[in-house]
Amino acid sequence: MSLPVAAQVSSSAERETRVQTAPKSSGIVVLTTSMGLMGQEILSHGAKRASDQDVLQAPSSVLAYAEIDTLDFADRNTLESYRLLVSMGTPLLLESDSWNVGHLHEVVKFVFPGASTDKLKNTGVIIRRLDGGGFSVTDADFAPAQELAGIAPESTSEATSGWSERLEKGSSPVHWTVRFAAKTYETTPSDASWRLRYNNNVVDLWQSNSSASQCLVAWRGSDSLGDWLRNLQSMASKQIPKTPNGNWSGAGFVDRLANFDDVLLGEFARWGCTRLVVTGHSLGAAMSHIHALQLMFDSRYTLGEMRVYNSARALNDTAYNSFRNRLSGVGLGVYCRDGDPVNPVPFGLQRGGQSGSPHYGCTYWGGMKSLFNPTVNHSLSHWSTEL
Repeated sequence: MSLPVAAQVSSSAERETRVQTAPKSSGIVVLTTSMGLMGQEILSHGAKRASDQDVLQAPSSVLAYAEIDTLDFADRNTLESYRLLVSMGTPLLLESDSWNVGHLHEVVKFVFPGASTDKLKNTGVIIRRLDGGGFSVTDADFAPAQELAGIAPESTSEATSGWSERLEKGSSPVHWTVRFAAKTYETTPSDASWRLRYNNNVVDLWQSNSSASQCLVAWRGSDSLGDWLRNLQSMASKQIPKTPNGNWSGAGFVDRLANFDDVLLGEFARWGCTRLVVTGHSLGAAMSHIHALQLMFDSRYTLGEMRVYNSARALNDTAYNSFRNRLSGVGLGVYCRDGDPVNPVPFGLQRGGQSGSPHYGCTYWGGMKSLFNPTVNHSLSHWSTEL
């Protein structure tokens, strides 16, 4: 028998003071076969998979997780299990792997009637029961979610990948944009020379202090591979939005861009951004490729630079030719590393640098860091000391 979940939603102030304080985490219970990036990183950082007994003995010490892109609204048993867990005091992380924030909020309101998602913008939310009835719905971010699942603060993705404080303006030996690729792993990024104008858990928009029209878009990647790499190897292709027919990329990249390109266009207009730099690491580097191509076809904007790190391949032949034909005046840096498992995938696509040997779509190849542990070669942190 399920326990009732009150539909009353408390004010923001009440949420802050009444959310239950959970004891030391007993790990994560995964409720779906599919997982988004936050769920994948929680497991890759070593979170324990909680048992049913863990949940029953200390429900508030376990983080429940579900990816919602394929949720069946008619599956009453699944929906009731989510309500039951929250009613027991278990925090529930719901995530959209495709970054479809609108659909995520629809799911929240359907499963938890009366829930408010106003002002929420991340690709995941955490739902908690409140003392005295009701529940809170808050944005989920990578490092805080990892801590909820029992990952030590010093071992979260922010602690291990968010090293941008070492890269003061102009000090990067590779390119100054690498620090902004690193800042995407930080929960509350800041910079002395740029103002953060838009931020959620997957993309940042920065505006230069010295030139209001100069803005930078930084796409977050993944600090782990796992399911993300396996998904790349079997990825279908899809038309890149707001580009001429035939410009295709991986469906996962395209779906994610389609869920944020209009958001970013609105922010460009709001802040007067007309000259843009695009950067990112890993998945974020692939996102940068197709976003840069999209911007190349928009006469309102000038793409000044695209600088990406450890990029997956992102462009089909037509998109690659479109990209290369529009590179005049664009600073291009595609920084790759020998031994990186992402180098050959997705099959059939290309990176934006010169094709063929010895470039293979890259403008610079860094040396291999590990022969026996290939994932080490995918780490963004190596670029802080490269060259």
